[in-house]
Amino acid sequence: MTSVYFKGIPTEPDLQKLLDKYPHTEMKAGQIIYYDDVETILNTDKKSARFWTITTKWRNTLQSKFGFIVDTVSGEGFKILSEKEKVGFGGRKLKSAGNMAKKAYHVFSVTDVMQLDDPSKSEYNSAVRRTVAILHSQKLKPRIAPPTLAETAV
Repeated sequence: MTSVYFKGIPTEPDLQKLLDKYPHTEMKAGQIIYYDDVETILNTDKKSARFWTITTKWRNTLQSKFGFIVDTVSGEGFKILSEKEKVGFGGRKLKSAGNMAKKAYHVFSVTDVMQLDDPSKSEYNSAVRRTVAILHSQKLKPRIAPPTLAETAV
């Protein structure tokens, strides 16, 4: 007897198609992988949720297993970032995290804590502490400085 699969169409086969077509050993910084090519490989429109589900998984795989950061180029495709571009990309992500923390802090500031039950108060306190820590981290020097270029030179 076969079991019923309720989680949609599996993404692994399509992920493998991308990994096979664009092997990590052949990727170069600055390389652009065009949306049209990926659409053809996946037989899926770039405007579909499936396209973005698969390509997000592909990008995450390239990052976690091989250290490639893949950004998007509006209207064109995916770009393999150079080391210099990774720094800018990381900086933009950090700024975005700070902006989200500011928004979260505002939400907490207009929350009437007196109306919360005990589990919600605990969650509120924990979230406020984490948010404040993120906001402070953007204004204060870190306790441990990152290594200088001289320290990383071989």
